[in-house]
Amino acid sequence: MMDSLSIVAIIISFLALGLSALIGWWTHWSRFHLVVVVGHPEFRIPIFGENRDWHTIRVLLTVCFANEGARSGQVTDSRIVLKSQNGEAKLTLPAHFLVDVTKYIKQTDCSTGINEMDYLESGWYPFLLQGRTEITRHIVFQIGTETVQSGQYTMELQTLSSEKPSWQHSASWRLPLSESRINDLLKGSIITFKTEL
Repeated sequence: MMDSLSIVAIIISFLALGLSALIGWWTHWSRFHLVVVVGHPEFRIPIFGENRDWHTIRVLLTVCFANEGARSGQVTDSRIVLKSQNGEAKLTLPAHFLVDVTKYIKQTDCSTGINEMDYLESGWYPFLLQGRTEITRHIVFQIGTETVQSGQYTMELQTLSSEKPSWQHSASWRLPLSESRINDLLKGSIITFKTEL
């Protein structure tokens, strides 16, 4: 029969083997796992057109995409969805372009709010994330619309990646749009969101 010291030695050996396997899995074999961290989005309604009768709903958002897994993966797209109180999707703002925030112009006339030189041609989708890495992008989400209706909305960031085949919720903010607030936005004001839902 084995004495108690031999039993303890065997148990320690198995524990060490299990710990080595766990560390190996964590370091080399764990799957791509996307974590999205966001900054404070800026919401605008610039006016365009010769008669200034065309609106563009525009959101500037700083997004950090992080891979907590060991294997690489891709972020293939992102979008912002404006939903009504009952959860119905009203507008979808696709990721329109990247900007250099150090050159992002914030003028009262929002139609000149972004210079052509501020657009970044490189670093666009898909973003490849190696294991245990992260990248930060400053993304403008945008869609044109003829009318902007007042109401209580939720602004939701959704992300598409190689981790899952469907759009995944990443962050959301409450967006109350009264007539007076819409008028202020049409004059060039900006809503900056400080807290998420």
